[in-house]
Amino acid sequence: MNLPFLKTGRTERFAALLGLVLAFALIPALRADPSKVTAQLDPEDIAIGDASQLTVTIGGSASGQPSLPSVPGLEFTPIGQSSNFQFINGSISNSTSYSYQVTADHAGTFAIPEIAVGSLRSNRVTLTVGAAVGASSNTGGAAASASQPGTPLPPPATGGPQDQTAAPSNGEIAFLRFSLPKHELYVGETVPVRLGAYFVAGTQASLDGLPTLANDSIILNPITAKGTQTQEDVNGQPYEVIFWDASLTAVKAGSVTLDLSLPVTALVRVHANRPHGMGGLFDDPFFDQAFGTVVQKQLTLRNDPLTLQVLPLPDEDRPADFSGAVGDFSIAADVSPREAAEGDPLTLKFMVNGHGSFDRVLPSLMTGMAGWKTYAANIHFDPQDTVGYQGTKTFEQAIVPTQPGKQEVPALSFSYFDPETHRYATKTTAPLEVTIAAAPVSAQVAASTTATNTSPAAAPAPRTELMANRLEPGRFTPSLQPLFLQPWFYGMEAAPLAVLAAAIGLLSIRRKRENDLKRTRRAVRDRAIREQWNFLDQAAAAGNAVPFFHAARAILQEGLGERWQLPPETITLAEIESRETEVSPGVRAVFERADQIAYSGQAFGADDFAAWKQAVADELAAMETV
Repeated sequence: MNLPFLKTGRTERFAALLGLVLAFALIPALRADPSKVTAQLDPEDIAIGDASQLTVTIGGSASGQPSLPSVPGLEFTPIGQSSNFQFINGSISNSTSYSYQVTADHAGTFAIPEIAVGSLRSNRVTLTVGAAVGASSNTGGAAASASQPGTPLPPPATGGPQDQTAAPSNGEIAFLRFSLPKHELYVGETVPVRLGAYFVAGTQASLDGLPTLANDSIILNPITAKGTQTQEDVNGQPYEVIFWDASLTAVKAGSVTLDLSLPVTALVRVHANRPHGMGGLFDDPFFDQAFGTVVQKQLTLRNDPLTLQVLPLPDEDRPADFSGAVGDFSIAADVSPREAAEGDPLTLKFMVNGHGSFDRVLPSLMTGMAGWKTYAANIHFDPQDTVGYQGTKTFEQAIVPTQPGKQEVPALSFSYFDPETHRYATKTTAPLEVTIAAAPVSAQVAASTTATNTSPAAAPAPRTELMANRLEPGRFTPSLQPLFLQPWFYGMEAAPLAVLAAAIGLLSIRRKRENDLKRTRRAVRDRAIREQWNFLDQAAAAGNAVPFFHAARAILQEGLGERWQLPPETITLAEIESRETEVSPGVRAVFERADQIAYSGQAFGADDFAAWKQAVADELAAMETV
């Protein structure tokens, strides 16, 4: 049988039939999944030190990377990306998943808002973080840089209302502790404190600075030594601790909140949360920790705020010589040598020992007393701890007796405020007796004369015979002028007289200079100014504003002291204000800055120091021309 229709165009008909079948088969595949973005946390509950995994899945035709929101307290670390393609019951689906590791720096509930991918938004998810339980499995110590300072100050008394002894309740991996010996201070009072940075054992950290206190009523004195590293258990939790011994000074009355901050970078090992249920050995929690990752975190540690009450100093019974020192002090005085000649310098040494605000220890020494010349004192402080809270401050003053006989160095006093008794106290030394001999008189040089005895020449024996007359002409001379009238004779006689006159003149000038008290004071003043310029330059180079302005004030005190005939150390801001018409605004500005700089905490740059130095030089030059 012949079937021509099967032979004619058979290939074309078969191809058309196959295309029709495939078209019907692929119609469901044209219904691809709609574009969407989903977010999922696994697990949704973790503890401090653990990590959760956030998976952001982008399905359908959407493209682009997720834009993660900023959630305070959470850190997102990318860990991978994967793609998925599926063909199920004629439907094609494709998706791309982005995985992130999520860690928290404190306990709490964190809401992660919608995650954007282009114009699409994901669902919201919530992560709950609980406090850490027990010690971390990593026993490595904190890696913060620390070295042993000198003799550390004993820690302040603990257990009081202001001593922070409990670990934070929110399970933070690090925190600050601020220990105070008391909760009530007076204006001007200095107390030792201990600052501690606590890190959960297993946390590696590096310090990005030193603890700072932002408060204009309390000054945290500069921390010069690095911290000391140790270990401590707090509520059964082991911590690596770095502590500093420091001191703070109250400068303004009122209720003060102490809030410290310390920037650190911490490397935290977080435990991997892997899906379980595979059974066998791999479900052991050990593998969650063994395969954890290390995350770097920038943190600012803070202490639980402390409240401190600063009381004003009482006006009642305030001594006239009170300089602002607050603490507990004892004094002693000595003079050496005890026997000297009139005009010889003696050294008066005045020592203040104890604890408190030594920067305000400024006793009144000998000034303007009859029978004595006095000069500015040299000051030296010997601390007995690492923060300058305890020690001895010594004042050495040069004094010169101007009268012979038994002389007395008068009693010296020092007043301060005792915060324990809540009263002012004045300590006084006993007078010191010295013996002054009269100034030695120059020996009179007696001119000795030598008697010259000449024996007459023996007369020649008389000649017995007669001799003929004979003329002897002798030596001829052009003039009959006597020897003492010759010009050269006058010169020889005048030379010794000229030498004697010159010697008398030089001796007179020398004695005049020795007796010129003004010239002596000027030399002492110039030497003191040169020393203070050196201190000023050193402070400017070190960027230390407190000694810079103290030296600037001392320079102007020397200039004004000569001008007003006053001891330089007695010229204070109060004296400047009482002579307002005699001083320029620039001088007053330096004195005000010197009084305020120790408590203002203002920072100065190199240009600022140069400008102030030039201002001091201009004011000193103006004093010279008056």
